[in-house]
Order: sequence, then C-alpha cells, then structure tokens
Amino acid sequence: MEKIYVAFIWHYHQPYYRKTIGGNFMLPWVRLHGIKDYNGMINILKEFPAIKATFNFTPVLIKQIEEYCTEKAIDEDLEIARKKISDLTIEDRIYILDNFFRANKYNMIKPFPRYWELLKKRKIGEKKGVETVNDFTDSELLDLIVLFNLSWIHQTEFQHSEFLMKLKKKGRNFTEKEKDELLEFELKILTKIFPLYTEISNNKQIEIITSPFYHPILPLLCNFESAKPGLPGVNLPREKSVLKDDAKLQIKKGIEYFKKIFGSAPDGMWPSEGSVSEDIIPLLIEENIKWIATDEEILSKSINVPFRDEKGAIINKSVLYKPYKIVSEKGELTIVFRDRELSDIIGFDYHRMKQEDAAVDLIKRLESRIDPSNDKQLVTIILDGENAWESFSENGILFFRTLYELLSKNPRIKTTTISEYLNKYPPDSKIEKLYPGSWINANFRIWIGHEEDLKGWEYLLKTRKDLFRFLEENKNLIPEEQKEKLMDELFIAEGSDWYWWFGDDHFSGMDDKYDQLFRQHLKNIYYIMGKIPPDFLEVPVMKYEEKAFFSLPRAFLRVKIDGKISSYYEWFDAGYFSTKTEGGSMESSKKRIFDSMYFGFDGKYLYLRIDFLENFSLEKEKEKILIHFYSPIKQSLSLFYSGNNELVEIVKNDNKKISETARFCIDKVLEMKIAFEELELKPKDMVLFSVYFEENGNMKDKIPLTRSIFFEVPDKYFEIINWRV
Repeated sequence: MEKIYVAFIWHYHQPYYRKTIGGNFMLPWVRLHGIKDYNGMINILKEFPAIKATFNFTPVLIKQIEEYCTEKAIDEDLEIARKKISDLTIEDRIYILDNFFRANKYNMIKPFPRYWELLKKRKIGEKKGVETVNDFTDSELLDLIVLFNLSWIHQTEFQHSEFLMKLKKKGRNFTEKEKDELLEFELKILTKIFPLYTEISNNKQIEIITSPFYHPILPLLCNFESAKPGLPGVNLPREKSVLKDDAKLQIKKGIEYFKKIFGSAPDGMWPSEGSVSEDIIPLLIEENIKWIATDEEILSKSINVPFRDEKGAIINKSVLYKPYKIVSEKGELTIVFRDRELSDIIGFDYHRMKQEDAAVDLIKRLESRIDPSNDKQLVTIILDGENAWESFSENGILFFRTLYELLSKNPRIKTTTISEYLNKYPPDSKIEKLYPGSWINANFRIWIGHEEDLKGWEYLLKTRKDLFRFLEENKNLIPEEQKEKLMDELFIAEGSDWYWWFGDDHFSGMDDKYDQLFRQHLKNIYYIMGKIPPDFLEVPVMKYEEKAFFSLPRAFLRVKIDGKISSYYEWFDAGYFSTKTEGGSMESSKKRIFDSMYFGFDGKYLYLRIDFLENFSLEKEKEKILIHFYSPIKQSLSLFYSGNNELVEIVKNDNKKISETARFCIDKVLEMKIAFEELELKPKDMVLFSVYFEENGNMKDKIPLTRSIFFEVPDKYFEIINWRV
C-alpha cells in the first residue's frame, strides 16, 4: 500500500534565567511551561501508543528543571506567591498586579470567571500596578495568585486530579492552605517530567534529542564570516576571534549533561535555531551525533533546487522528503529537512480553526504528499513545542487527540522517529556543500544583523579576552570548580536568546530583563575572577529610549474599527510611534495635535490608530486626515466626512477613487483599515508613510515630523518569525 512516513520533532527550550550564581530565577517560564507544555505534550501522546514522535530538550532547560526539583530553586514569582498575603509588602503587591496576568487573555484567563473579573478590574494598559494597588483586597490578591498558577497547569492534569478540579470549581475565595498546596502540586509535576519521558523513550514510542548546552548559534561561534552568504553586507564584530573551541565544548557538555539525566547519549541534535554550516559538521561527528535537522530552505540553497512554486505550494517532493548525508574529514553525518509549510501551519495558523477541522486538514495535507511510486518519503515536521499552544483553547488538547486518533487509524501515514527511519532507510543522497543559515530565512540576521547584536558580541568578546588572559596567567592556581563556573558564565552569555531580543526584530515586553541578564552573566565572570566588572558592562546593550518611542509590529492584530480602545490587547502587538521624540511642537508657535500612532496588520488589512493630545473631531468639509505613502508606490489616502458618511479616497497619479475596503472611525481615537490588495502592496514590500492633519488645505500637524514610518508587508511567515515567550 502507498504510504508516507511522518516525523514530528517538538522543540523545548528556555534561556538560563538565574541572574547570579545560586540566586533566584528572574523569570518563571521554565516552571510555567514545565507544568503546562512539557508535561501536557507527553501526557497526550502516551494516550496513543501507536503514535511516535521526537522531543528536543535543550540542556540549559534540563538544568533549570533539575534545579527546581533537586536544589529547591525558585523564581521571583514563586518566592512572592509563597508569602502569606498578610506578609506582602507594597512592592510585592505591585509586583503581583504587574506580573500575574501574564497569560493568554482569552484561552487562559477568560475560562476562569474570577480571573477575568480581576483582569477587568486591573485595567491593564490604562493604569500601572502602583496606581491600582489600593484597589485590590487581600482576598482578591490571594485569588489572583491561585488563578494565575492554576491557568498555567495543563488540562490533562485536571482530568486526573480531584484537587485541581475542586479548585477550579470553587473559583474564588481561596485559602492560604489551598494556595500552598497548589504550589507544591506544581513541583510534583516538574519532578515527574524526566522519568516519564525516559519511560516512554525506553518503550521506543519517542526519541529524545538535544542541542548545544546553552543554545548558541554554532556557525557564528565557529566563524562570524558564515553570516555573509545570507547577509552579504552585514557588519561583523571588529574582534575577529574564532570561538570554535567554545562551540565544541557547548556540544560536548550538552551531551554529557543529557546523558546524566536520560541515561544515554542522544543520536540526534537540533542545532540551536536550526543553524548549520560546514564548520559545525566535524564537531558534531566527533561527539557521535548521527543526525541533525534544519529547514527546507537550507537544502534548497545547498543543492539549488526550489521546493515552493509562486503560490507557496510544495514542488520537488521527492528531493525534499528524504535524508541526506554530508561528509567531512571526521566522517559523515545525516541531515533531514523540515517541511516549512506543515511545521508552521500547526504553530501559527491552526489556532484560528476549529481544532477537529485543523487535525483533518493536516491529515489531508499529508495525504496529498504521498507519492505512489515512492513509499519511503519522510516528511519532517519541526516546531516549537511550548509557545504555540496558548493560542489554542485548552492548549490544543482537542487538536492533538483528534490528530493522533486519525493518524492511528490511517494506514497510509506512518509516524516514526528519525533514528527509527534512518535504521531502515539510510541516506543515499549527498550534499556537496552545505549552505550556512538558520530556520529563519536561511540566514543569521536575527543574531548578528543589528547594531545591538554587534554591541552584544563586542561585550562578550572583550570579556572572553579578559577571562582567557586570567586563565593563562593563573593556569596552575585555579581550582577546576572555579574554572568550570567561569566557563559556564561565558557559555550562558553565548546563548542565542539574548541576541534574539537585541535589535528591532523582536519585542518581549521584558527586553530590559534580558539585557540585564546578559550583562549580569558577563559581570559574574569578573566577580568569580575576584575583579570589579569594567564600566562598559553597566551600559545597556539595547537603546530603550528608541524602543519606547518607536517599535515595529510583532504579531497580527484583531481590531474592531470603532474609534475606541476596546481593550489593552487590541493594539498590544502593533507598531508604535510617539511624538515625544520630536519635542512639543513643529515650531514654537504651533501646537501639536497628534500624540502617537499605532500601526499593524492581519495579513489582509493594514490597520492604523492615531491618538490625539486633546479631544478631537474631524469637521465636515474643512478638515482631512491624509496618509501619504512614499514607497513602494506613491499614493495618498484622504479620510474625510461627506454628509454622515466616513469616506476614504485613494489618490494615485492624479487619479482619485473612493476605497472599497477602507473604513475609519473617530471617537476616543482614530482607527482605520484598508486592504493591502487595494493599495497594490505585496508581501515583503517595504512601505514608507506618514500622516498629516489638514485644515482648509493647510497642514496643521504631521506624524512623524521629520521622517517616515516604515514596515514590511507581512508574508505568511511573519507570525512565525515574531513569536514571543
């Protein structure tokens, strides 16, 4: 019977959140994703013994879970949550109000009516925690702590715990005892994660693999020049150090730590961010790694064969859906390549569909890839196994159960682990020259393409130079334990995560904390050496002032055009520009009208919001809001009233027409939308625009005054590249 093999690889990773050696974790994401995703994903899979999958645990994540379980480490959220409500300081209460609503509004908060009620009372976006601290009673804060933690526990735990169901049913007015029991329950979930994965791995249902220890971009450590093929004009660090020895140790230490926890070394590895180059191949072979995985575009550029037509449909399936070997002086290594469309549609599109329909859709897409003449095809699906599920109701449990049930009953689709497949069908094709790049656009722009990235690398290289000078000068005097701590701090700072948040590529809402953590680990090196850290490490890598006044869109928007700020979340992921960067007026004699602007999109429409310094209304006939586009097509939009109608006129090459897709409304703010198609804007077009207020043909204000707002029209990969913790 014709069939196709499918290998799911679920990737788990969090950066190292401890600020100081032996101190608390600054952020709670290891604990929270542990009780939700790392736990829930395997709980669902074990319900379907016929379904096989591969899970990638990064060593830095494993280390932190272990520290919670064996060293009784805690994070700042947990430390405050454990306090009695009566013992909370004002600072603690503000912290709770600022941080205990960090959950998906609709899928994690709204299912708990009391939590939703507290969210509305908190008025996030309108007031800071310090402004509402006196509005919340002790009972409300206790409920908030319990519900925040309850919302992060995976649904499979509720199905097997009377305690959790009792708390959920109770809903409010929780006791200190219930809170304490819940926090202890979380620790029990964490302690069972590794034994459960090990048990199911021993049963051959899953394969467990890993990454280099602290998740560095290996090709950049081996040679910064590897960035140039994908970024020909990129600026590289002035210090031309080659950190190949660091790359080798990150791999070696990662495998050793993995073996300590799971009992045996992994056969496979997901290089951090799917980043590959020819330089890293011998290092992996030396450590007995048998296979790695990366993105289809790397294969496409390596062998000069396209895998997508103009509409994004798959082509040349027989070339993509098989393993390849690459040979070096150290031996050979197998590489498999993920199907980008199938991987990304799960994590970034299916949450918009009914979960059963999404599962059926994936089955149909897999069946469409079957080749009757080739029953050895391997479709590799690789994606983040922790961040996507918050966008699904109940963490996508219905999607997974439906999908796994359909796969269990489908004789034409066989799930497999990569190693199981390779034992049966070793590679018979060879890659002569491996193109260097990552899973994102087959380049390393995220980690070295911005001036902030360069600044981060310069900080690291200066510190590393001081460290190795110290090691050389004291090589016979330094205890091995001290040397180990020094190298650990260096390797932590080499992790990819800090550079992910540097620059304008991504925004977390906690960028200052990531910057602080990065510099703290470099400072720790000096502290361990018994030295005072140099002054440059007191200077943030990021330009917070610029980020505060201008940012780019980071996710698709869902906006209701009503001229009102419907909720804090409505424009949360929009780009932003504030007139505060431009002083108070165009000229000392002219008064500003515009306060700030938000802009974004949903894949089909461009959205715009204007906030005014004072109450604003657009007088009929006399006044207009004009949006001038300078690139890629020169055109203007004119927003005005005609009678009681709100109209948007498109002006292009002296031709005028009333827009068919545009809408605007002015109440508290101005909100408008217009279809990209009507503006003749295509994905990847770079758009430059500014907004004017005009009265009787005279310009009264402009935002921005002396520059243009820019953004790139999103393609279908926009949300994939702009995920957030």
